[in-house]
Amino acid sequence: MFNKLSLAAASVAMMSSAAFAADKFETVPSTPDWKVTVGAIYLKRQDGGGDHPLFYDGTAGTPGSTVYADDGDLDDSGTFGIEAALDGELIGRHAELRGIWAMPDETSWSDPTAQAVAFPGFSLGTADPAGFGLFGGNGLFALSAKRETTFASLEGNIELARIGTAEAFVGVRGFWIDDDLSLLADSTPSNFGPGFTTTGDIDVSNRLYGPQIGIRGRFDNLSSSAFSLEGFLKAGLMNNHSDVSIAGGGTIGGPTSGSDSHSETYWTGMFEAGLTGNIAVTSNMNIEIGYQVLYFNDLGTSPASLNNSTLNTGSGPITADVGKDSVLFHAASVKAVWTF
Repeated sequence: MFNKLSLAAASVAMMSSAAFAADKFETVPSTPDWKVTVGAIYLKRQDGGGDHPLFYDGTAGTPGSTVYADDGDLDDSGTFGIEAALDGELIGRHAELRGIWAMPDETSWSDPTAQAVAFPGFSLGTADPAGFGLFGGNGLFALSAKRETTFASLEGNIELARIGTAEAFVGVRGFWIDDDLSLLADSTPSNFGPGFTTTGDIDVSNRLYGPQIGIRGRFDNLSSSAFSLEGFLKAGLMNNHSDVSIAGGGTIGGPTSGSDSHSETYWTGMFEAGLTGNIAVTSNMNIEIGYQVLYFNDLGTSPASLNNSTLNTGSGPITADVGKDSVLFHAASVKAVWTF
């Protein structure tokens, strides 16, 4: 009798414990299946190739200086943008869709008091004015250049393998990067003759598509459970279709104008790395503060295309050709992350 009562009591106790445990388990949130990220970035571009001359700026009959697109304000760019991402489980694997859009980035340079100037066909885009007319005298030349870059990116990735908090993934990616350059040489009347104006516009578009592979990892074992670090590395081979169009005009010897365009398709390497610190705000919201770099070993740029082309606004043809340069983008970001 005692054994039967003991068995019954033990059975009731086990059932009560199981019910209590089940009740406790149901109150614990499950592992999040989806994550939404939205935030702001500050993006900067830096050309990595050699010097690309725009103007020869000096006084007639004396040594002058060459104005390069890679120096000073024209290459000191920066703009704000938006980054957004959606992460979730797809066919049992972690999948990600991520996009970046940046506002147009405008930079400019000017010299309102140049005494002499040379540019192609009156030498826009050459550092050596020896073969071109060098105009100067009592009048002044106002030289100016403006550069505008636009950037957008969209990628989709899916998990290949996972070890602990590290994950290898593969994906596809597209980039839309435009680079436009406008040049102006404007003179007042001088002993050369009446005032004249010469302009040049070089517009380059890049459309890149291709596969990428990468690895990312999370470091949770830090001093605070509310803070973690995440890092990633990506590499891709992008097929780039670059278009360049050049137009110019002048008033030397009468009004003249011309234009030309050219396109080229080629492969370019893409490399990206980033590090992010995550701060837990609530049980389902984090703040991410990060920094990332993106590098292309070949990308169509307006200064390189100007140097590859002929912008002759006085006599002779205008011919366009794609000029390529290595380009580095780097960005700081602050983002909010919601899990559910």
